[in-house]
Amino acid sequence: MQKQKTRQILIAFTALLLIGFTVMCPVMAASEQVYTKSASFGASGYAVDAPVTITAKIAWNDLTANRTVSVQLWNATDAIETLESYTVPYNVSDVLTPDGSVTKTYTPTTALTEEVGTTTYYIKLFSSSLQVDSDPITLVVAASQLTMSVTWQDQNNDRVVEPNELVTFTGYVNWAFVETTEAHSLYVNYGDAINCSAASASQRDQAARQLPTATDSTQPEQRQRSSL
Repeated sequence: MQKQKTRQILIAFTALLLIGFTVMCPVMAASEQVYTKSASFGASGYAVDAPVTITAKIAWNDLTANRTVSVQLWNATDAIETLESYTVPYNVSDVLTPDGSVTKTYTPTTALTEEVGTTTYYIKLFSSSLQVDSDPITLVVAASQLTMSVTWQDQNNDRVVEPNELVTFTGYVNWAFVETTEAHSLYVNYGDAINCSAASASQRDQAARQLPTATDSTQPEQRQRSSL
């Protein structure tokens, strides 16, 4: 008899503990959903050591109370950092929003662009330490690139250069994923400065010459230059 009473007391005590734990650590009901509708880095590619941003659209359905989720950045196996602890607003000043979404922008403090390459990260949502969603995002870190192309056109557009005919040469310089501004020189029988600003851009350099006759080799040069 004594053993039966002891067992009943233990069962009741365990039930009380479970009820108390549920009150202290509320979890979402089965019908409730909080998830990332979309997530991506702020740019399609970054230069080495460039800062990055992450945009995530957090959505929710069928909420019955305010829910707090931890928004975390992960690599394939480990948490990198917590981006935010966000309270999903079901009830704001007695205005109920059981369904909705919000777009958030984050700037990770962890250096993610130290090396060239493509890496997959994950935006994960946790509620009461339980993972409720995971969305992969791809980061591209590219080496700096600098390219040039040149076109020419004669004055009457017949693609046949006659003596003393004006011919225009146009050079196009394009650069991408430049970490800091760089100065370069362009030489086509002359020197011309080109400043490659940080990030990606292009510049056009144009020169026009009259081709000399057999007895005259000192014709004037006309030049134009513009940044695109």
